[in-house]
Amino acid sequence: MRTSGTHLEAAGADFLLRVAPALHQMADPVEAAAGLLVLHVADVPAAAVRARGMRTVGLLGTRFTMTGASGWAAWPSGTASAC
Repeated sequence: MRTSGTHLEAAGADFLLRVAPALHQMADPVEAAAGLLVLHVADVPAAAVRARGMRTVGLLGTRFTMTGASGWAAWPSGTASAC
């Protein structure tokens, strides 16, 4: 992952987009190695939710996404809950 991040930086990437929930474990090391911001795919939707004052968001996902910390870790503390 770190090597891939540095290759993407060398290829001209301005930032990296993390779309797989499991990659949360590597975001910080990749960000440090590549010198690029690593964004989670939920960052922009989370900002839009906050900007519109929304409080309840329906999230569809795999069991791993719904039960693992990685899926919910992208949402600000106290703003998401699973059913």
